[in-house]
Parts: sequence; C-alpha cells; structure tokens
Amino acid sequence: GYTEAGNYLWLWISLAAVLVLGLAVIFVLPALLQSPQPVEEPADPVVMPAGDARDAANQAMQEYLRLRARLDLGHASRWGEPEWSQSEHAADSGAHLLAQRQFSEAARDYQQALQVLQRLESERGTRLTAALDAAQQALADNQIEQAIVQFERVLTIEDDNEDARFGLSRSHTRAAVLQHMTAGERAETEGDLVSAQAAYQQAALLDPEYEPPTAAFNRVTETLQLHAFQDAMTRALTALDNGRLSAAEKALADASALRPSDAAVTDARQRLAQARQQSRLNSLRQQATTQVQAENWQAASNVYRKVLAIDASAGFARRGLEKADARLELNRQFDHY
Repeated sequence: GYTEAGNYLWLWISLAAVLVLGLAVIFVLPALLQSPQPVEEPADPVVMPAGDARDAANQAMQEYLRLRARLDLGHASRWGEPEWSQSEHAADSGAHLLAQRQFSEAARDYQQALQVLQRLESERGTRLTAALDAAQQALADNQIEQAIVQFERVLTIEDDNEDARFGLSRSHTRAAVLQHMTAGERAETEGDLVSAQAAYQQAALLDPEYEPPTAAFNRVTETLQLHAFQDAMTRALTALDNGRLSAAEKALADASALRPSDAAVTDARQRLAQARQQSRLNSLRQQATTQVQAENWQAASNVYRKVLAIDASAGFARRGLEKADARLELNRQFDHY
C-alpha cells in the first residue's frame, strides 16, 4: 500500500512541474527573447502608415494629375489664377510628403489641390460669362485697353468664342472710330455739315455696331436734307412767281426727291399745274384771236372748243365759240345763196 501511495505522490509532483514550465514558456520566455532597447537611443521618427493611407495618397495624386492635364489643355494656367497657383502649391507639398512616406499628409494635400482644380473647372462657364460681360461693358464705355484684356481673357477660356473674337476686332478699331467722331463733332460745331457727315460716315463704316457714329451721321444727314429741301422749294416758288415753269418743275422734282410727302411740295405742284393750265389757255386764246382776225371761223371754233375742254368755265371761249359758230352758219347761208 505504501508503494502505491508513493507512486501517486510522484505523479502529482510531475504534473505540477509541467504546469509551471508551461506558464514559464508563455509568460517569461517572450520577455527573455525580446531585445532590450537602450534608453539612450532616440526613437525612430518614421511611423509607417497603413496601406489605406498610401492608397489614398496615390489615388488623390492620380486624380489631381489627370484633372490638371485636362485643364492645362484649356489654358487654365492663364485664366485660373490665383486658384491655379494655389493648387500647384498644395500638389508640390503633397509630392514632398509622399517622398517622405508621410502618406496621410500627402493624401490630404493632393486632395486639397484636386478640390481647388475641381472648383476651378466648375467655375469655367461663370468666369467666361463674367469676362465677356466686363469686356462688352468696357468697350461700351470706350475703355479700349480694358476691353481688349477682357476679350483676350475670354478667348483663353474658349478660343473659338465668336462674341469675343468680334468684340476684340471692334476694340482694335475703336481708337480710329473715336478720332473720326472727334473730327465730325469739330466740323459740326464749325457749321461744316458736309465734312461732319463724311467723318461720321467713316466712323460708322469702321464699326457699324457702334451706335453714336450712326446716330450722328443720321442727324447731320437729316439737317443737310432739310437745307437742301428748303433751297429747292425756294427755287421752285421763285420760278413759279416769275413764270419760269420748266425751272419750277425741276426744282420741285429736287424737293420731292428729298421729301415726297411734304405738304409744301403738294401745294407747289398744284400751283405749277394751275400755272401750266393758265399758260396753255393763254396760248390757245392767242391762237383763237389770230384765227378770228383772219376770219378763219372754223379754225377759231376748233380752238375755242379745245379751251372749253380744258376749262369749261372760260367765258371768253364760250363767247368766242358762239360768235365763230354764228359766222360759220352765215357763211354756209351765203354759200347756199
């Protein structure tokens, strides 16, 4: 019995030793195998980022480079300041951080650079419209240099913009237009309307879309036409008063070409018609008198009938016709006898 009890005792002692050894392997051995870090050595400042940070940095960089290349083809470096420079500065910082393997910070800077370019791209249409409006307003205000700058800015954003091309062409001729306008105004002030008209016409031909030269040309032209009309009417009325009907008719034709519906022209034409009729009647009356004196009663009768066809109220023609017809009847009786 003693031997059996001693065997059990040794068995429990062996199990306890195994347990202690296992615990030592678990808790003590790793500590013994780990190399102790000297206290005097500084810690390594480079902390390796997770793979997600590196991937984010690379993706942001690639998106930035793609968008930058697209905008660069659209000359964004010329019209996108200061945002373009801000984006480049952020991208340069991102590249430096990426080289230093600071991936999280690099991703942040590249994302910032990308967002600036995205905003710039979204504002392209707005900037184009604003530049075009500013250019057209500057041209309207004759701020030529400012207009040229703004039109050229529009063309850097959209090089085939027809409004900007047309506006730029107008801007380059505006100085000459204004010179002609100044010459016209000076001539008009001095009363030389013909020279003023010519100067305004030259300005209008250089830029038909610019309203002031056209308005000035029309105003001076109207004044010249009024003077010409008044001159033609004066000549017409003077000729009518002097019985020069052909000259009056020519002057009235000149006046009518300038103002065909003017009441003065209508009145003068009526006077001319009456004067021509009276002249015709006087001529026929003279012819009738000649025939009466020659006792050519048939011819006299014919002339009087012409007079009455023109003016049925002509008393001398009625009386003359009665006398001529009576003499014709008397002659027929003589012939009969």
